[in-house]
Amino acid sequence: MKKIFLIIHFSCCCLLMHTVQAQQDNYIIKGIILEVDSIPLRDASVRLQLSNTQSISGQNGYFTIVSRFRNDTLLVKYIGYAEQRIPVNSNTLFPIIVRLTGKTQPLQEVVVETGYQSLLKERSTGSFTQINNQLYNQQVGTSVLGRLDGITNGLTVDKKRASAYATGIMVRGLSTIGGPKDPLIVLDNFPYDGDLNNINPNDVESITILKDAAAASIWGTRAGNGVIVITTRKGHYNQPVTIDLTSNISVTAKPDIWYTRPISSSDYIDVEQLLYAKGFYNSSINSRFKPSLSPVIELLIKKNNGQLTPAVVDERINALRNIDARTDFDKYVYRSSVNKQYALTMRGGTNAVTWFLSGGYDHNLSELSAKYQRITLHSENTFHLNNHFQVSAGLYFIQNNNESGQNGYGMITSCNGASLYPYAMLGDNNGNALPVIRNYRQVYLDTVGQGKLLDWKYYPLDDYKHIMNTVKKYDLLASLKLNYRINKSWMAELQYRYENQRTTGQILYDPQSFYARDIINSFTQLNYTTGQVTYKVPKGGILDNSNSLLETHNSRAQLNYTNTWQQHQLTGVAG
Repeated sequence: MKKIFLIIHFSCCCLLMHTVQAQQDNYIIKGIILEVDSIPLRDASVRLQLSNTQSISGQNGYFTIVSRFRNDTLLVKYIGYAEQRIPVNSNTLFPIIVRLTGKTQPLQEVVVETGYQSLLKERSTGSFTQINNQLYNQQVGTSVLGRLDGITNGLTVDKKRASAYATGIMVRGLSTIGGPKDPLIVLDNFPYDGDLNNINPNDVESITILKDAAAASIWGTRAGNGVIVITTRKGHYNQPVTIDLTSNISVTAKPDIWYTRPISSSDYIDVEQLLYAKGFYNSSINSRFKPSLSPVIELLIKKNNGQLTPAVVDERINALRNIDARTDFDKYVYRSSVNKQYALTMRGGTNAVTWFLSGGYDHNLSELSAKYQRITLHSENTFHLNNHFQVSAGLYFIQNNNESGQNGYGMITSCNGASLYPYAMLGDNNGNALPVIRNYRQVYLDTVGQGKLLDWKYYPLDDYKHIMNTVKKYDLLASLKLNYRINKSWMAELQYRYENQRTTGQILYDPQSFYARDIINSFTQLNYTTGQVTYKVPKGGILDNSNSLLETHNSRAQLNYTNTWQQHQLTGVAG
């Protein structure tokens, strides 16, 4: 036992002496860093792996670094050059000459999708922009085309013009003054005529934008404003099962309605007083239809009729000068918008089958409390039956629901369709809704019907609660593609796609809504002798239903030819 202890003790002492000796052998390493043409490289990174000491090369490429280990590894790095690893020790001859070679990396081929065929960039004619999946997903959003804003050159986005059936996008600027400006949208080789909001951006693999006359040679006159070709994601042969889960939440601050500078309330009142003095409102004042007039004009009328003293009228008008309607809109109407998006994608493949399956859920709440929900299901399968025959089938189902919110600043009309006067108040200090002049003069509403009609005042702050405006859409796309390889050069394709989009709209004005009360009162008959009230339009709510159906059939028979010999290639398409 004593002998074993002595052996262990001796071994530990030897190891300790070796370690101490290795660490005490400090020495200086000198060298110069050059590129292949013997040009010195300045500010190259130099590091010793074991000693963990660092330095950089000087003006002429020279460097000096201290090693604390007898044997060490010198690491030399420079941007754009391959890393060098050089073993060094105390016996190495210095200075060391380090020559760095350029770092080469193969470029990924850019594939242009035209909707009829896939071409390499160098073999395609015309002007185009190709957006791959990585670049496309640098932005988040519900709209498939909204993500193109800011990452695509030659593209102009007009968000005010964008709607369910208008992209609001112009390719290479304005192409027409009065005609349609939207480009043609191609989804998986066929023009897409449905609601663009149906497409889930998480299902997009790439987008190609065709910009010039070359696009018209492919798609005809419909390509006059350009073409946006959208290719969705699919599985690949011999691909392991891949599962992707994407979740993002976007919170956007409520809009700054103070950014613009419309006419102030005081200046607006000055204009009203000037126009009243010139007799501009006389026709409206004397009209038997009693069209609505602003509160300032009503005060001026009472002043002119002697109903109020000039001092009282001036005091009330001056109080209105200090009111800005944007204050109430900012306080009661607008809020931060929240967009939530979730997507689950699975795909894989063997040597005979490829498959792709995805599901998405979106839930948005706008700055005006409008709600939007979307559910998408997408499936793609390809079967390689033999060396000649291949079958692909796809199914895409989308359901989205829209619910209206409040009316924002500039959306509320008053005084016969004119914009809301800037000194309007939507709520009192306690948040209770206040009426706003809408269709008729206030003095008329106070006396008409001897108090037996429904309340004819318009309360913007509460009215949206009594209007349920919903739009539901169901979109189904089914596709089938048959490929037959005739020989090495010839391939025949047969494609078909069916789309069925149903839209159901429903607007329910409950009995408390201004729309329902206005319709009922407008047709109500009052017998002033007996006091009997006859409601030609029964008291209650008003329901407005709408239905639309979009059904499309697209088919294509195509023959592809590709032949390569020596340094030449010939490609053709017929169909």
